[in-house]
Amino acid sequence: MAANQQIVDFLQHYLDEAKKNPYEAAAVTMVGKTGVPYGGHGGHITMQYLLLEAITNIGGQLRQSMENWMLPPRNPVLDASYFVYSMLTCPLGFDFLVWLINAEMTRKRFKADGPLKVCFWEGRNPDGIPQREARQNYLNNIFRPLLKMFGGVEVADPHGWYKESYVVKDVVQAARDGEEVPKFIPSKKSLFPGYITITLREADHWSERNSRLNDWYQFGRYLEGVGEKVVVVRDTSKAFESFRGLKTCPEASVNLEDRLALYDEAKMNFFVSNGPVSLAVFSDAPWMQFVTIDPKEAEDFWQKTAGMSFGEQYPWAKQNQRIIWKPDTYENLVAAWDSKLVSAA
Repeated sequence: MAANQQIVDFLQHYLDEAKKNPYEAAAVTMVGKTGVPYGGHGGHITMQYLLLEAITNIGGQLRQSMENWMLPPRNPVLDASYFVYSMLTCPLGFDFLVWLINAEMTRKRFKADGPLKVCFWEGRNPDGIPQREARQNYLNNIFRPLLKMFGGVEVADPHGWYKESYVVKDVVQAARDGEEVPKFIPSKKSLFPGYITITLREADHWSERNSRLNDWYQFGRYLEGVGEKVVVVRDTSKAFESFRGLKTCPEASVNLEDRLALYDEAKMNFFVSNGPVSLAVFSDAPWMQFVTIDPKEAEDFWQKTAGMSFGEQYPWAKQNQRIIWKPDTYENLVAAWDSKLVSAA
């Protein structure tokens, strides 16, 4: 759940409580990434003694919560093969994949013996922090499989290196400096070798970034019409739903090893800007990613997150691995296919 929605739900809970019971004073404070607090208090003046006492108690609760989730200090004896990833403060999603690449490159940069060792930190009392089930889903379905596929191992020691790097900017710069970028290698065979894959983004959050479903469906039919084999990889939440008669691969939607194997043996893989594209970006699989935001926004976003200008490509990308700096309209999809990038070595 997005942090802002959590705040809205939190405030709604207390608003509902205030409507049902005769409270006489309240205080509210809110903070965000700007660091500028917003808040105040109101109610009957004689309640201010009790209100101050209540705020003091809340301060104690905050300190107790922080002591639970804050990382323990790093052990200087542990070398750069030991890392810790906070399941409480770090991003939950495919950002972990980029973090993993960064961690492995850091390990090699400091010449620490492998394999990469990662502790997934859930706090001193994991059950005492809300929404553990959601974090466990990410841990079991994305983080642990990615670590295993990458040749890393999970450890319990939370005193390793902590690196806040979830975007590809550091990787791009390191590649420009001559460092080798590690890649994911499949451990199994594809269920659809030689197919063209279409990976859809169909998320509820930032829906403006979702795939243009009608255009992708039309493109899939176009490819079939010229004799190609097509398979669609739907969002995980829609893994077992059909897609307008096109072949789908539910296994790849829910299992990362099946997904990587599918991409690796594909004739071409098509994406928009979504999490799974990073699995292809850091592999030898062929891919095209369509960037759908306008050039000015793209320039700012890509400079901040990747250190790249609009129109550039990742420095480690091959000729059949390309960002297509255009929206995913049917016309652009066909034009990209006709560019014959699919045959590039």
